[in-house]
Amino acid sequence: MLEMTLSTRFEPGTNLSGNLARADWRYLLPSLELSRLLCIGIPAPETLAVLGTIAREMLVAEPDAQRLKMIATAAQELGVENLSNISAGHFSTLDLPEQSLDLIYVTRRMTAALLADPKLIAKCQRSLKPDAHLYLEISGQSQKRRFRQIFAKNTGFQETARFWLTPFSGELRTAVPVNDRDASAYFFKNVLFGQSFKKRSLSQIGGLLSQTGWIDTVMPRHAVLLSPKNSKTELPFSPPLFLQEIAQKAGFSLSKYRFALSARGKYNSNKVIFFLFNRETDQVEIVIKMTRSPEYNARLENEFRMLKHLKDNNLAEAGTYPEPFFFDYHNNLAVIAIRAVYGAPFRVKTTAKPDCPVAADAANWLATLGKRSANVDAASAGDAANALQQLFEQFQQTYSLPDDEAGFLANAIAQIADSTAPFPTVFQHGDPGTWNMLVNDANRVIVIDWESGEPQGMPMWDLFYFYRTFASWVARQSGENDPQKNFAAHFLLDSPINRLMAAQFHHFAAEIQLDPALIRPLFYTCWMHRALKESMRLSPEQMAGGTFVNILRLCIREKSAPGLQAIFGQ
Repeated sequence: MLEMTLSTRFEPGTNLSGNLARADWRYLLPSLELSRLLCIGIPAPETLAVLGTIAREMLVAEPDAQRLKMIATAAQELGVENLSNISAGHFSTLDLPEQSLDLIYVTRRMTAALLADPKLIAKCQRSLKPDAHLYLEISGQSQKRRFRQIFAKNTGFQETARFWLTPFSGELRTAVPVNDRDASAYFFKNVLFGQSFKKRSLSQIGGLLSQTGWIDTVMPRHAVLLSPKNSKTELPFSPPLFLQEIAQKAGFSLSKYRFALSARGKYNSNKVIFFLFNRETDQVEIVIKMTRSPEYNARLENEFRMLKHLKDNNLAEAGTYPEPFFFDYHNNLAVIAIRAVYGAPFRVKTTAKPDCPVAADAANWLATLGKRSANVDAASAGDAANALQQLFEQFQQTYSLPDDEAGFLANAIAQIADSTAPFPTVFQHGDPGTWNMLVNDANRVIVIDWESGEPQGMPMWDLFYFYRTFASWVARQSGENDPQKNFAAHFLLDSPINRLMAAQFHHFAAEIQLDPALIRPLFYTCWMHRALKESMRLSPEQMAGGTFVNILRLCIREKSAPGLQAIFGQ
């Protein structure tokens, strides 16, 4: 029971941005398994650490000996052991054997130096293996013009691919093929969409520029992949070769697709996403997710298992979740391919009112999943209590609660342990917030992102959490942005949403044969679990102000509140 949850180490801050949330341009390359890589200029130490994971040997060319010494020290501190330095008085004097490199990475600081040095360009071309690449980024109209002037000549290079990037500086978050109006329009509508008025306005402007074909000119930052002339080339913007090979092993061909890349998110746990567009229909048909770091492979492994379990056991209607295609690894990074689903974000389609039909469909979808998967023979109440006790022990190590509040939680778990009634496990999504839901043209909900799924999960938890996110959105639309206040308005006080929740919770409990007396302890342990998950996104100094630990404490303090009494049926 709770296999995925109990295998997770809930350590504060482990999801915060770290060394491996760098150099996401590497996912544009044909392979992440290289022999020799040359950096022209010194990357940031964290970027160097990432590049060290894709090449057996790294070379860094830098004319400043002091800077070379500093990067060597920094690399050693980060555990990078495959770095070789090249001290070059002038880059064009580099001693590089012909056809010895798989990749040349030109740092942004050195792009201008490369474009101003024809000898260095020629040397780079000769040093690359026939199917190898040079990667560089060009920014601004003047640098774009200079690039065209240089590479219009016979430099021995051919342009393999070019993407416009966001943001305009810093780490890559989006890479969209130039001259691809459909991909650009799709990204501004579905990927670069923002919640704020400013971001939504920028997305609308970007969509208009995509339709007119001006977006490539307006976007100042471009990434370019160059390869030696006469080297083997794929169709323009074909998915990276490593993805094509993985798909072929699974019996799929990606030859009719082109791709764009999203590498959003500041956490190591965020995945990079390849959107594959059918060349004939210009529609996204396949979405491929890939980890940034092997430590998060388990999440995609679990998502594939969950989606396959949903499909194989007919637990949900086809089209209301992403159909799984294949799963594999490349360079020890997990790769999952799923069928693309189409819909608008839940928060765009909801009326943000208690009687919202989209919210009703979402809650009913989760309840139906629970009903179809409910199993009273898989575990006992004692098994559930044992699982919760393990979470409680981690919780006590993570948060400091007063003795009376800790005792309250212990008693809640004891209530489950003492129950002699059947205890149904359910197939649990694990993270059914409104942001993990799309709404199709028929106003039906599509539930995405199954990384936290549990085949034998806790009953009620998905419904509790969904309603919390929906109620929070409703409160925010009326101007209440404080998490505790908007929680209290619908969970602690009598309200239309509170009455709706109470009725559905008790109806659902009856359908899955859950003792209604256990709704109360399951409610409190749900927020204990959410607080543990949230701790991974919090720095130590933020722990006391965590949203869910304070919601939990609020519910303990206000245990006699009328809204809670209605939910618990007391």
